[in-house]
Amino acid sequence: MEKQELRQSMESRLLRLGELLKVSYGLINERFGSFLGLTLLVYIPVNVVLYVKMLQVDPTVEDAALMLNQAMSVSVVQLILVFIEIVAVLVTAVLVHNQVYGEQKIPFGTAFYRGIRMWVRAVTALVLVMLGAFLCLIPLGSLLALPGLFGMMLPLIALVSVYYSMMQNMVCCAAALRGHWGLHNLRYSFFILRGYMGRAFGRMLVISLITSGISMLFEQLLANIVSFLTQPWLYVLICTAFSALISVLNTFGFIAASVLFLNLEEIKIQEVREADRHSNGE
Repeated sequence: MEKQELRQSMESRLLRLGELLKVSYGLINERFGSFLGLTLLVYIPVNVVLYVKMLQVDPTVEDAALMLNQAMSVSVVQLILVFIEIVAVLVTAVLVHNQVYGEQKIPFGTAFYRGIRMWVRAVTALVLVMLGAFLCLIPLGSLLALPGLFGMMLPLIALVSVYYSMMQNMVCCAAALRGHWGLHNLRYSFFILRGYMGRAFGRMLVISLITSGISMLFEQLLANIVSFLTQPWLYVLICTAFSALISVLNTFGFIAASVLFLNLEEIKIQEVREADRHSNGE
């Protein structure tokens, strides 16, 4: 789909799932070097630290304090990874916006700077999104202990996770592209999703299932490989390589979410203009 045709489609209607996948693939293929560089720059350093920390965990340790210290060390790195992922979403939004609307390709460094400087603006809203998801997951998680409900609750937890991921992407796009602060990002995201929440969620759910399924295959292959490794440095190297592949899949999801954000925004702009024309009696 040509850029002009894509923009016209985005203004008139919500892109179908197949169109969203095709456009996202075209965008990642067009600037694969930039998206790969983003993966290497954002994910790899933290993942290396994470895998080194995991190597330091001794499962034979019986001292409760030492076990807690090891678990906390890994958890802290994982939490840092969650907040660093926001940088990837912000920069992806800037790159995708430029690909769709820009006349000239902006350098990766410029896109990275524009994205990362909006990190605080995005995080101030995402903390509330995280809190909301956490409050939803607490009762669902407690129900897992009840007999017969384990299999029922897991899909619900997965749906909450996908919804959180969608809102994270929308909030980051609002911060990166519109420069809003805090709750304004969240309100703006709900505004453009109004009337399209179910369809947008359905598209992101399918994309999440696709990327998660491929990631699970990579992780299973990784588990089979590392079981034969004896050298710690080789373990870190192989895990980092597989982590890069999985991160590229995550980036594909960010691209799709950015396209969806722009699509919803264009539709809302047209709806507001149409409402204004009616109110003015045109």
